[in-house]
Amino acid sequence: KTDIVKGSITTINVTSHGCLFDYLPTASAQVLIVQEHHLVEERLQQARSRARDLGWHGHWAPAIPSGKSDSGSTGGVAILARTDIMISKPELDNALIIPGRLLFAHVHWGVQGGFVVGSLYLDQDGMGPSTRPTSGTWFRLDAS
Repeated sequence: KTDIVKGSITTINVTSHGCLFDYLPTASAQVLIVQEHHLVEERLQQARSRARDLGWHGHWAPAIPSGKSDSGSTGGVAILARTDIMISKPELDNALIIPGRLLFAHVHWGVQGGFVVGSLYLDQDGMGPSTRPTSGTWFRLDAS
């Protein structure tokens, strides 16, 4: 017997961690694929704790300090799931493929064996195959 799991996966480009934490309490999806959170390594532990307090956990790739100011950064990606959904590193040599830009996680939900998903941030500075801004892009995939 195969159980049918209904839910959704949402990918969001939040342009800052503030927008992400504003969104988490209202999110209806079971899995979030996040780009451009701008959290550098030193701030990730606090962000993980805050996300967990809001019912989310997952894998985070820190943003890269931009050098433009003391607090400036670029990128930062994450794959988050509700805390009742298991999420782990996939069986890859390195789940963080491009620092601050591309991260993979194994989400144990939705289909037998789960699935591996990536969070990719393409910016305007020539990182990746597109120079089209991704800011403000929201996409939702419903599993039914």
